[in-house]
Amino acid sequence: MATALGLVHRDLKPANVFLVKSGEKKLLAKIGDYGLAKAFDLAGMSGLSMAGDVAGTPAVMPRQQVIQYRDAKPEVDVWAAAAMLYYMLTLHYARDFSKDKDRWQTVLQQDAVPIRKRDKTIPAALAAVIDAALVDRPALRFKSAKALRRVLAQSMKTRS
Repeated sequence: MATALGLVHRDLKPANVFLVKSGEKKLLAKIGDYGLAKAFDLAGMSGLSMAGDVAGTPAVMPRQQVIQYRDAKPEVDVWAAAAMLYYMLTLHYARDFSKDKDRWQTVLQQDAVPIRKRDKTIPAALAAVIDAALVDRPALRFKSAKALRRVLAQSMKTRS
């Protein structure tokens, strides 16, 4: 098991998470497709992402990533991880995307739909953490996956 420091994936989505066997009965989730990944400490210096460029999957992207794609920090991946959890629990993306509105505009203008509006059976404590993790205005709440993991674990101990 390796730890990558200083890397921002910028395209975390369900299709980029792969389940692999680890042992006889265990599955391990692995992240793939690092085509948009970048060392965030070098953001803006590589020449690979020009100002105004944006790439990725709007359905699992916070507005900060659209506004400052070139300078995206790891917290955009934390937001995307929360958006994937939302999707896994509800089979809906966190924002409502419509065919008659530009997807990038939706990211910039709409907030995430509270998860219990999608599924009332989700425990309130877990829903509160997911909803907080998906706030992206004015700033992203969770700056690290470790911080999100800690709060998620605490919420799972709370019965609601």
